[in-house]
Amino acid sequence: MLYNKRMKFCLVINHKKPLAESFARDFVSEIESQGSSYYYFSGEIEENTDFAVVFGGDGTILKFVRSAEVSVPILGINCGRM
Repeated sequence: MLYNKRMKFCLVINHKKPLAESFARDFVSEIESQGSSYYYFSGEIEENTDFAVVFGGDGTILKFVRSAEVSVPILGINCGRM
């Protein structure tokens, strides 16, 4: 097990990047196997969210931070060209 407690993740995916969707599917499979839950960001952070995971690039992270009142740690997964 990757962690001891069941966690709740907010997922942000840049659907313009094919790698982002692929990475997100793999991530969802892993967290589900660990008994954790997730939801897709739709404008606000849900209560009791442990982490926001952003699949995209710098621009995706910045757009997310600007559009939400972020009060949780953010993990950015770069799915760009670098």
